[in-house]
Amino acid sequence: MSDRAAYRRYPSRRIPPVPIEFVDQFLEGGYRRIERIYGGRNDLVRKWMEMAGGEHVLKAMRRARLSEIRRKS
Repeated sequence: MSDRAAYRRYPSRRIPPVPIEFVDQFLEGGYRRIERIYGGRNDLVRKWMEMAGGEHVLKAMRRARLSEIRRKS
């Protein structure tokens, strides 16, 4: 099952809750991966980022994860 097939779009105009694996997916592949998996509009992805801790926090966590991976290899 692809990542896209696992996510179902929210049927109303309300902001859907942040997907459970959103932060992990962001840390693995950044903004482009989020766009590819969830196919959400830019404004929705930005709102999810704010709801998950903010863009600066997520980017700092991603930098830390990438530097950890680089140190191990």
